Formats: sequence, structure tokens, C-alpha cells
Amino acid sequence: MATEIICTQDGVIDLWIGRPGHVPFDGSQYVLSLSTNEVRRAGRFRPEALATQWVAHRIALRQILSAYTGVSPENIEFDTTCRLCGDSQHGKPRVVQGAKLSFSAAHCGGALLVGISADSEIGVDLEAVRPHMEPLARQICTEPELTRLTGEPDVDRALIRLWVQKEALVKGCGLGLAKPMSEVYVGVSPGPRTATTRMSGSSWWVREYQFGPSLYGAVASALPTWDVRMLMMERALGPRSFRHAVTAFPPIIF
Repeated sequence: MATEIICTQDGVIDLWIGRPGHVPFDGSQYVLSLSTNEVRRAGRFRPEALATQWVAHRIALRQILSAYTGVSPENIEFDTTCRLCGDSQHGKPRVVQGAKLSFSAAHCGGALLVGISADSEIGVDLEAVRPHMEPLARQICTEPELTRLTGEPDVDRALIRLWVQKEALVKGCGLGLAKPMSEVYVGVSPGPRTATTRMSGSSWWVREYQFGPSLYGAVASALPTWDVRMLMMERALGPRSFRHAVTAFPPIIF
């Protein structure tokens, strides 16, 4: 059966959000769409619930990418060559069959966030507020951000908001762990906003979202102006699990 293709729009980043659930690791028909390396990686997760959740997220990602490329989920190929050192294992993932497509994925607990763009490199991140994060402040913040942090009523929440924005930026640039968070400046603000910063010698824009009472996400792009089209994944995986677009997206959904 031919795969239905979702068309990207100029100047628009598609953000998919949802909770794909769990997929049994032993014998599920959907596991057949994973590569040998993905199956091997899933087998290293402990406890098993983490493996079944990771498998569900990976299958959902393949289904989404299939909807944009027209390539069946099991035939999607990834290129992970690092643009900094040339290593084939730890670079920013790209779809071999989607030369103009940039994607980024992040998960937190059962939630999955996937960004898709045909206009520019992008990065996304998703994190939940955790207690007792203040000791990590110096690993996350620049000096100006540390100064602003002292006036925040909820330091843990402020740090997570900073973290997701910075993680989205370094993922978008493909820098990963090569760029310490304490060297990436986005600033501290009282509410969701779009921030501008310099990364890898060029300007990047990062936008923050709140997806739940304690769940924050961010998307970073090399484009100065862009819109976001929010789309919702169904909980159950299947051929139509990516079909539900949400045009009037609520600021809090979980």
C-alpha cells in the first residue's frame, strides 16, 4: 500500500506531540520496521518497560518520517555521520531518502516530540520539571543567566526551561556534547518566548512551549521567522496514527 505523503509548508515547522504508549518487544508486527541496530539498542534497556516505550517512540518516529518521504517505515534509513569529526555513529541523524528534510526528536517519560522542517536545520527537546536542580545551575547557565536566576520564584522550573531551549539549540546545530550548556546563552524570561542566540558562527532562534503543568519543550531553527503547525499523535500505533492535525493547539495538553 502506498504511503500517504504529508507536504511541508514554506516557513513552517511541523511539531508532533503525543504519547505512543508501549509496544511489546517480543514479536510485535511493528518491531519489524526497526533496524538491527535499533533492536539491539532496545534490548539494552532495563527495566523492560523502558524498552517497550523506546520501541513505541522509535516506531512512531519512523511512521512520521514515512508520511513525509513516501518511504515505508521499515525502509527509512538514517545517516548519523558527525559533521565535526566525520564519525559515522554520533552525528545528527538525517534521513537518507529525504535530502531536504531536517528532523529532531525528544522524549520525556511517555511523551514524544518530533520536529520536521524542509527549510532549515532544526532541533527539539522535551523535559519535565524535576526537584532539586539548583546544584546543576552552574552546568546549565551562563553567568548572566545565573544572576537572573536568583530572582526566580521557582528555580527548578526556570532551569528546565533553560535546559530545553539550550538542548534544542545544540541538537539543531549538531554539536551535541561538544558544546557545554554553560556556554550557550538564551536568557531567563518570565514566560514562553522566542529567543535569538549565536551558535556555530550563525544566528539561531529558539521557541519555548509548555505542554503540561510541568512539561516543557522547545524548537530551535536557523530561520529568523517561522510558524509552527502542531500535530497530534494518536496513542495507538498504526497506519493512521499520524493523521490528526491540531490547528487550534491548547498551550497545555497533558
